[in-house]
Amino acid sequence: MTFDLNLTVSDLLLVLPEVWVTLWICVVLCVDFLRPRTSQRTIAGLSVAGMGVALVFLLGYYADGTSGVLFKGMFVLDRLALFFKILVIG
Repeated sequence: MTFDLNLTVSDLLLVLPEVWVTLWICVVLCVDFLRPRTSQRTIAGLSVAGMGVALVFLLGYYADGTSGVLFKGMFVLDRLALFFKILVIG
């Protein structure tokens, strides 16, 4: 069985919102861990700001009609997927 992963920059842009949310969660967790006196209001604000950025990415994809399939069909980005992602985040 051969594992062949040929990704272009345009392919990676399709998973940008998911990658952004994952990295932002790591940042928020590190801030909360390394600065224990940071108020919960600040942590919540950081979380909402990160989700807002992901929402902007998704709304841009929805407006452009961006779609694609990655990882041999395991990741599909179409209008329905974008609708539910926007519904969950928004």
